[in-house]
Amino acid sequence: MNPSYILRTSCPVCQGKEINLHYSSHFPILPICTEKKVEFDINIPFEIGICNECGLIQLTKLVEPSLLYDNFHSEGLGETWNNHYEAFSNIIKKLPVRVALEVGAGQGKLTEKLKEKLHLTVVDPLYRGNRNNIEVFSTMFDSNISDTMMGKFEMVYSSHTLEHFYEFNEYFQNSFKVLQSNGFLVTAVPNLEFSFNTGYTNTLNTEHTSILSLSHLINLHQKNGFIIKSIEYYKDHSIYITSQKSEKINTKINSVEYSQVLLENFILRIKNKIDIIRNRANDKKINYLFGASNFAQTLFAFGLQENYFSNLLDNSDIKAKKRLYGTNLVSLHPKDIDLNSARIFINAGTYSKEINIQLKKLNQNIETIIL
Repeated sequence: MNPSYILRTSCPVCQGKEINLHYSSHFPILPICTEKKVEFDINIPFEIGICNECGLIQLTKLVEPSLLYDNFHSEGLGETWNNHYEAFSNIIKKLPVRVALEVGAGQGKLTEKLKEKLHLTVVDPLYRGNRNNIEVFSTMFDSNISDTMMGKFEMVYSSHTLEHFYEFNEYFQNSFKVLQSNGFLVTAVPNLEFSFNTGYTNTLNTEHTSILSLSHLINLHQKNGFIIKSIEYYKDHSIYITSQKSEKINTKINSVEYSQVLLENFILRIKNKIDIIRNRANDKKINYLFGASNFAQTLFAFGLQENYFSNLLDNSDIKAKKRLYGTNLVSLHPKDIDLNSARIFINAGTYSKEINIQLKKLNQNIETIIL
């Protein structure tokens, strides 16, 4: 077996053993931009399956976590992300708690908004935020760390972290363990069900290895001992679920037929995006693809040729003038190109409109095509 990936042998929601394969391709193991040569890049099988027991759409080959999370690459840039952090922190602030654990804090943007109200502990192997008066454990949130924190917290919260777990029940079981009686679990996740059905190309990849529908999320809470108090939506970007430690409820879910329709829609919408590019990317202008990440990698995994584009574009400074892993395309910042001669295909899902506005402010006559 390729040492770069591990085989998923059971469903991360229901532990079902029968995962039926529906699509197969290859995908780069890392969603980063790099200065290394392309010959060092590693691709793994990109196999999309559906659990025959609960209907979860999932990848059957997973990148070894030590490889996937060796480098920090999740910046959360722009107005959409900033408003998300504000909205989610306001939900957390309303709860009657003081001692809290944040799982997967990243750059510490939520931590900064909550540190005045809460006594905070962070568990994150790649934490990049402020550490003043915050206890930080640079490790994964697993049983090894939760065993040392049993009953310590009044609340556990996370933002866009759960979807990165390879075994979702571990998140809930470890949260249950570290929470006090009646403690709160507050979880923000991307609205993967909507995004997948809409054809957003960042929904299923080496980082997001399953499509957690709302039904699956409810099931995971209930069977792991959490009663859901509220479900709120932030645009089409996020779902905020507030729950409380309680008794376990044995429930089952089967959405196989629904998931088959979702997957068919996803593949169709990806192919439509590729067709738009092939029809519009002529040589009258210099063609660029905005989104130097798994947004672009997914299009290439579904058959789009790289040679349609001169470069990729991205707002990230850490990606600037570096090559997108798995491709020969170098990422540039929009301000560093001649916008008058550019045609920019924007493939950034829920962020596309925001990016289009940004580009039009740089040059109102620029040609942009939102995929």
